[in-house]
Amino acid sequence: MIYKNRVYQKMTIEEIFHALKERNKEFSCLYGIMDIITNQDLKPDHLFQKAANLIADSTQYPEITGVRIKFQDQIFLNKSFMESETKIFANITFRGKKDGFIEVFYKQEQKIIDEKPFLKEKPLFVDGIAHILGRIAESTYDKEANQKSEIKYQGVFENAGTAMVIIGQDTTVKMVNTEFEKLSGYLRREIEGNFKFTDFVSPENIESINKYFLESTASDKMVSFDEKFHFVGGNENIRNIYAKITKIPGTSESVVSLFDITKQKEVEKKLLESGKRFRELAEMLPETVFEADKNMNLIFANRQAVLMFGYSKQDFENGLNFYNLFVPEDRQRAYENVVKRLKNEIIGAKEYKGLRKDGSTFFLLAHAAHIIKNKTVVGFRIIMVDLTERKKIEAHLWKAQKLEAIGTLAGGIAHNFNNILQAIFGYTELALAEVKKNSPLDNYLQGIYKASQKARNLVKYMLDFSQQSDEKISPIQVNSIAKGVVKLIDSWAPATVEVKHKIMSESFIMGNPSQIHMILMNLCTNALQAMTENGGTLEIGLKDIQIQNSPECQPIIGTLSKGNYLQLIIKDTGTGIEPDVIGSIFDPYFTTKGPSDGTGMGLSMVHGIVENYGGVITVDSEPGKGTTFKIYLPIIEKPPENNFLEHKKASFGTETIFFIDDDLQIANTSSRILERLGYRVTSSTSSTHALEVFQSNPDAFDLIITDMTMPEMTGDRLAMAVKKIRFDIPVILCTGFNEKINFHSENSLGIDAVLMKPTSENALSESIRQLLDNVKHEK
Repeated sequence: MIYKNRVYQKMTIEEIFHALKERNKEFSCLYGIMDIITNQDLKPDHLFQKAANLIADSTQYPEITGVRIKFQDQIFLNKSFMESETKIFANITFRGKKDGFIEVFYKQEQKIIDEKPFLKEKPLFVDGIAHILGRIAESTYDKEANQKSEIKYQGVFENAGTAMVIIGQDTTVKMVNTEFEKLSGYLRREIEGNFKFTDFVSPENIESINKYFLESTASDKMVSFDEKFHFVGGNENIRNIYAKITKIPGTSESVVSLFDITKQKEVEKKLLESGKRFRELAEMLPETVFEADKNMNLIFANRQAVLMFGYSKQDFENGLNFYNLFVPEDRQRAYENVVKRLKNEIIGAKEYKGLRKDGSTFFLLAHAAHIIKNKTVVGFRIIMVDLTERKKIEAHLWKAQKLEAIGTLAGGIAHNFNNILQAIFGYTELALAEVKKNSPLDNYLQGIYKASQKARNLVKYMLDFSQQSDEKISPIQVNSIAKGVVKLIDSWAPATVEVKHKIMSESFIMGNPSQIHMILMNLCTNALQAMTENGGTLEIGLKDIQIQNSPECQPIIGTLSKGNYLQLIIKDTGTGIEPDVIGSIFDPYFTTKGPSDGTGMGLSMVHGIVENYGGVITVDSEPGKGTTFKIYLPIIEKPPENNFLEHKKASFGTETIFFIDDDLQIANTSSRILERLGYRVTSSTSSTHALEVFQSNPDAFDLIITDMTMPEMTGDRLAMAVKKIRFDIPVILCTGFNEKINFHSENSLGIDAVLMKPTSENALSESIRQLLDNVKHEK
């Protein structure tokens, strides 16, 4: 407190004594305030409240009635506060701003010594008190803030969630938190002041850690370092640690934050092992595997990729782009699909045309999936499959489906045509029985009969193609059939074509003579047509060959097992076949001929028969130089000699036969033929009506002959129905198809014999007689 120099007037002893008394009160007040300053634990509000009481207690003349202190919106009053009109006012300055005031109130009635020296100095005294309170408040608030900051700092340090340590310039540990205790395996009291930080560092990392500490202590600024090292705790527990060392500004101390990355290291190790396993598996896969970055630059390619595209590993490692693996016209589509995948659209596997390093192309199937790191797409993993073999299989399947379709059509035509032929056979046989032998009319009818037989053979070919023929396969020699075809072809070949043959095999195969004849005729006819304009040479060859691992057999070794085969060769020097169509020549209806030259059915039929025999047909052709067909059929051992019986004549009988066929002409002609053979015949064109007739008198009939394909009720269902009524009635089923009914299933269906349409009088009568005689024998 600073007081101005005073000039005292002469005073009485009483006045001086009174003044000294009041001055003593002022000193007591100041002493009390100084005592407040030395009290470190006093809160700001307690400070101002105590100051108000002290000022009031320092009453001098005139007496103080009240003291009011206001600071930062808080009011502090003395114990017996009383407000009056006379007061002294002083501002309290806090951190350079007026943030409060002091008001001292006095009694009004004592005004005699208002001008006394001590009373004049009262404002100076109050101003001094206000100044001291402001400074004390600043000190108290700063101390409190520092204490709060320190508490906050200690809280952050303790609850940081990671191990933290404060170290001195010589790396002595000054302070640690709980997490560091857990990491080190020591208690706080054991560590602080007793350990250096480097005591926890493995020997191989001490040099680098010390280097960082030296650099940090040499600088007055905040310096941070990041370092990974092995942390050695209690019981030699070694952890992988990532440390952040930060210099505390204005001090020689540093804060070290330690992050345990042991689990992360283990995860990284497992990821490395997983990546290694992925690459090992990728190298073993038969499919091509790629990895590409977001720009589709390839960063990994397995062994199959090298084989598929012809690039080296180095080519792929040099950053070959994914899109360069496709032909130019497919690259835009591939790019658009990649963009869709980036948008998380599901597009599935896509087919493209691949481009090899040598420029050759092939079809492939590609499927891409994201490579995601930290929830972000960083690239793609692609799997590719070569579709070359699949395309060949699809082409073969498509060809087989077309063959099946045309076979079904041929079978339907054959069935209807068989019904027509059955009527022609029947009427012709009836007419031949009535005319004079060797008469002109007999000769005409014989011609009709022979033509009908040829038509029947043609239908058999169609059924062979549709795999519905009942033509039996048996051991046959092809040489006799081949020689007959050579004579036939040589007789009607144009003069510009020379026919040569080399028939050198007498081996047997399992086949059908008419089918082998058809194969030879079809191929020879095509060869002659190819030499119509310019002539040439037709060679027909037949020899035995052994399929083995020889250059000659390589084209067919993949489809045939090793063994002995009959090789049939048809070679011409005609126009040849263009390369772009040679793969389609065995397709149904495919032809390069004009509309009047043929339908193209022949080669597809040949192909079907050869495959049914377990053989293979190949073709080699060059435009302008000719074509060579080679057929390979498996050879069998020579069968034992058979004594063939002469064909029996038609058998007669007197039994009653029930004949059912929905075709009226067949029903009429067959009934007349049976009646001519001596049988009594009842006929019907409705299977349901026939069943009603039979139900009315089951014992009236000795045998039933029924067609297979009929409306309302098929022949097999009719047979089962009549067998339920009379189980011993013999039933013959006639059909234009081969229903593939074996003997066991015939019994189960109620059918005792099957006849293929068109059937002759002799075949029909022989079957009837055999069944009726068996019934009599059983009785």
